[in-house]
Amino acid sequence: MDDRIARYLEVVPIEALAAAGLAGLFVMLAIPARSRMRFALTAAVVWLTIGKLPDLGAVAALAKAGVPAPLVVVGIAAKFHPGPRVRMPRFAAIYFWVAMAAIVFVASGDDALVQIIVRLEWVLALYAGVKVAETMVDESSRRAVLTALANGFALSLVPLAVGLRLDPEVMFFRGHSRFSVWGSHPNSIGMSTMLAAVVCLLAALNGHRRRTMMLVALAAGGMTLLTFGRTTIIATAFVALPMLLAGSRRDLLVAVLVPLGLAASLYGVLTLGPEESVLRIMTLESRRSEIAADYVEAVWDRPIVGLLMRSDVNAEVDVDVGAHTHNAFLSWLYIGGAVLAFPMFGLLAATLRAALRARRWDSGSILAGMGAILAGLYLTGVSHSIVYHPTDPTALVHAILAFALLGAVWPRSASQVGGLDQHGRASQLDSAGAGVAVGARKDAVRHDR
Repeated sequence: MDDRIARYLEVVPIEALAAAGLAGLFVMLAIPARSRMRFALTAAVVWLTIGKLPDLGAVAALAKAGVPAPLVVVGIAAKFHPGPRVRMPRFAAIYFWVAMAAIVFVASGDDALVQIIVRLEWVLALYAGVKVAETMVDESSRRAVLTALANGFALSLVPLAVGLRLDPEVMFFRGHSRFSVWGSHPNSIGMSTMLAAVVCLLAALNGHRRRTMMLVALAAGGMTLLTFGRTTIIATAFVALPMLLAGSRRDLLVAVLVPLGLAASLYGVLTLGPEESVLRIMTLESRRSEIAADYVEAVWDRPIVGLLMRSDVNAEVDVDVGAHTHNAFLSWLYIGGAVLAFPMFGLLAATLRAALRARRWDSGSILAGMGAILAGLYLTGVSHSIVYHPTDPTALVHAILAFALLGAVWPRSASQVGGLDQHGRASQLDSAGAGVAVGARKDAVRHDR
């Protein structure tokens, strides 16, 4: 048995995992069906975030070892969520084909057991993501998912804020002068704070607990700055600044809070952040370019099938390089070669195209905001692989947003509820259950219940 799995089972025995899973199942059954998916999404974000905080001891170990539980619960809750469904385009199934094929590619390596578990968890994240996205038939249903995610990220900031307040020096010391709350890696926790900032901001701009969510977004943005992760900070600004500029034109609260929040965040960085960390974000110097060059050579040695049938390799770290790829896209090439990577790159291009189309149709819609967040997640992929790592809430959010965009822009049927009609116009459900196409001619299109 792999050492990492053995360590988790020493802290959290199988019996405890089973008991936690059963308890979660009974709780979910007690919640009304219409609220079950939203509750599951909120709980999943908190659960997956706690799993990234190893200094929380047995609680974090339980959350880490039990990663499949929230993913399964979210998938089942969404599967039985009442209401109409978006039918995904057929090519969206490529996500599942590649995920299942990846299990075969890593099955021969010296870290096979851990890698197989991670790939199976990625399949569960995809299942949860597609089932949630199928319920997102209009702006109202998208808002419900958005608010559930925002609530989850807001709650997940509580242990981070407590840790920072209790002992800020230790939190920075363990992260090599970067924010490393409860033993987490700065890049990992930075992804959570980035998502908390942009998801809560989008929720606030769409009317969900405006003042509270705006303050949470500003606090999360400040924590993101304290991680001193350059790519994460750039991605946060890439997503948030256009939202803030648009929101400030129509909302006085945004126009007042944003400058004050940015000033407070900068003050916190300059006062709490060590000098070497402040200097770090002002330079592009990094060893990652050298690591990427080494992995390009490794990929070139086996460009078509990657690690397939190779028993002398490690899927996480090439032993000759001595570090992981620090790049989500290189990681796909390293593991699966062109056979796995090119289909994933095609899906990435399709989702980005869907995001651009959603923005062109209505730049102020929730769908357009979700597209911007997804683009920001892909931007972070140039410096790490967290966006595809299922033990992180980032992967679940990634799956939900990708399928939501594909389902809205390319529904399987031209008259699909909540998708787009044959003229490319967005559809919504009205209170009577009919799809109303929003376009220049305002044509009404009826749908069966």
